[in-house]
Amino acid sequence: MLRSYKVVVLALYVLAALLSIGYNFGNGVTVSGGAGVLKSGGMVSEVDGIKITSVSEWYGAISTGESHFVTFDGNSYEIKSDVLKNVTVRDLRRNNLDLGIDLQGGTKVLLAPVEKVSSETTNTQIIPVLQGRVNTYGLQEIVLRSECDIDNCFVVVEMAGESRDVIERLLASKGNFEAKIPHEVRLFDGRGSFMLGSNSHTIGIAGDKIRIDTIDYEQGGTTTIDGVEHEILNRTENSVFLSASVLEGDDIENVFTDSARSVIQSVGGGYRFAFSILISREGAERFAKVTSGLAEDPSRSGYLKSPIVLYLDNKPVTDLSIASDLAGRVLTEISIEGFRQDRKEAVSERSALQSILKAGALPVGLEIANIESVSAGLGSNFIESAAKSAMFAVIAVAVVVAIRYRSLKIVLPMVLTSLGEVIILLGVSVRGNELPWVIAMLASLVLVVFAYQKKVHVDLLDIFGVFLIPIMAVFLSWTIDLAVIAGTIAFIGTGISQMIIISDEVNRSRLIPITPWEKIKKAFAMVFASAITVVSAMFALLFIGVGLVKGFAITSIAGVLIGVLITRPAYSQIVERILSEKK
Repeated sequence: MLRSYKVVVLALYVLAALLSIGYNFGNGVTVSGGAGVLKSGGMVSEVDGIKITSVSEWYGAISTGESHFVTFDGNSYEIKSDVLKNVTVRDLRRNNLDLGIDLQGGTKVLLAPVEKVSSETTNTQIIPVLQGRVNTYGLQEIVLRSECDIDNCFVVVEMAGESRDVIERLLASKGNFEAKIPHEVRLFDGRGSFMLGSNSHTIGIAGDKIRIDTIDYEQGGTTTIDGVEHEILNRTENSVFLSASVLEGDDIENVFTDSARSVIQSVGGGYRFAFSILISREGAERFAKVTSGLAEDPSRSGYLKSPIVLYLDNKPVTDLSIASDLAGRVLTEISIEGFRQDRKEAVSERSALQSILKAGALPVGLEIANIESVSAGLGSNFIESAAKSAMFAVIAVAVVVAIRYRSLKIVLPMVLTSLGEVIILLGVSVRGNELPWVIAMLASLVLVVFAYQKKVHVDLLDIFGVFLIPIMAVFLSWTIDLAVIAGTIAFIGTGISQMIIISDEVNRSRLIPITPWEKIKKAFAMVFASAITVVSAMFALLFIGVGLVKGFAITSIAGVLIGVLITRPAYSQIVERILSEKK
């Protein structure tokens, strides 16, 4: 076994890859877009006592009837059909591979900043804010990543089961929050006054301008009075209308999502939602200053004449009445309310607002540059077609090689080695797969040390490969999409061609005989030259490419490294053994 240690290392890494990929033998479907008690990420196993094993069975089961008994995460619920029709599901995840939306279905969005941003800004300021919104909203199976070209950086969002409306409100919104209190100052003989806390300020008309205290302002201008920013909205003969900014995004210290302070209530003709936010002491003091001088509404006893209007990205979200007994009080907790006709819309709007306010504002605005959706059924067809293409490629190559060498002893190891390469590549791509690879690395290292002690020739590259491939598996991961599959098929072809080079060199007759090991060394010189060429070309695509091009480059580089460090050495050892047996 020690003389064939490279083959054993290959087998250990194939086993580690299989353990990383894993397999789920359970039955059911995964909820990707939830409604009611069916939360995203949970599993539905039965509907009305009938096992559900596919997306088509789910939709068939809920297509008729007014309500159904659904087994969700082990618990049974009676749910109305109208609610179930708002639920989207996908086939149960059978393995740990992270499939792209083109293979499993979903929505892919390209968000473009409205102004040029760097890669550092995108990764350290934009994506963390978006991730915070996603986590608060409760979206499952969502991928956020940056893609940069020469001119700009973009944010790629891949998710399942959400509409364009949710994406626009939740992710494309910049998230600048403001709360303003508009109020009217009555004029008598062209002059009036208003209070900010204990301070009185005069206001009057000075020609075409509005004079506050001793300074003249244009209509539409802004000024800061006693630490509160005011905008001069309008004026009439008898009134001046001001808008005081009492809260900004930085004043929000917490957004409450617990059931006691985040509610949905059925009211006449629709649903009211409300949740509380904790604001800073400075914001609460600005609120107290502005409200201290406001009059009570004569038509609504118990409320001030002016509401507080909440804005998000300069658009009014809702306006709230202010109770008279709150005037002049320093309040650090206020409630945000809204109304929607449909309960699902009310829940979605409340969650979106909570997510945006809790995560904070983005440094720049984002706009949807491109959006595309792939159905789960179409994604399954892509997987099936890709698997058939890869199988056909391997069979076609095997037939050609069999005709060329007329020996199964050459063909079979070549095909099995190629299959092992693909398995290792897929295993390396899996996230959170440290343990199998660490164990395989330690076992391989022990094997190499024993082989060296027994005077078996050990290459430095073999030791390098023993360490590098597990390190790649621990620190790298990527999504399996059509580009990765294309790169895998191309890498299969490259691997077979390099193994043919090794086989030809070993079988070649020479005037001056040399040992099989010397022949393999000559073959590997050509293999390494080819590998370096591929890696150099792919590195260029890796750093200047985006999207599909980048996925192809990552797959090609990882595949070449696996080939030259693990699988080609193992194949060469097999060929050397075959040649020795012939002699």
